[in-house]
Amino acid sequence: LGLAVAGLTDEELARLDISSGVRVTEVEGAAAEAEVREGDIITRLNNESVESPAKFNEISEKLPAGRTVPVLVLRSGGPVFLALRVPD
Repeated sequence: LGLAVAGLTDEELARLDISSGVRVTEVEGAAAEAEVREGDIITRLNNESVESPAKFNEISEKLPAGRTVPVLVLRSGGPVFLALRVPD
């Protein structure tokens, strides 16, 4: 997908007022084309809740190649849905 993610601390989750998510640390390829940005917080991927980097990877591995999936990110405190095309 062209993404690297890191977990959030309990303090970050509380500050953002969310129960789960991961912070984007690197963006390239398909993720960059979908306008995912470094620093975005991904809370859902393909309509599944992302609780940790391990869960993010688990969901990523099951994504259908060549399809477009929704990604819910928090950016500047507000939620944004992005369309991410999964590479073939």
